[in-house]
Amino acid sequence: MHSITFSQLRVSKCLDQLEAWLRAGETVELLHYRRVVAHFVPAKPWPFTEEEEALDAEKKRNRQKRRKPTAA
Repeated sequence: MHSITFSQLRVSKCLDQLEAWLRAGETVELLHYRRVVAHFVPAKPWPFTEEEEALDAEKKRNRQKRRKPTAA
């Protein structure tokens, strides 16, 4: 299991690495003074199927349709 510290999270290069690990379906520990504070667990293994991507795109379109224009 990979681990990352709070100070490493401030560096954008480490954020890219964290994203890569999560996209690969790996769990990552967040450490603070050598103690585990949290676990980053990917919701689903990457990549998503085409059907799921199409469903997500449809949901996004529906949310945009429901938005009402604000009065000026």
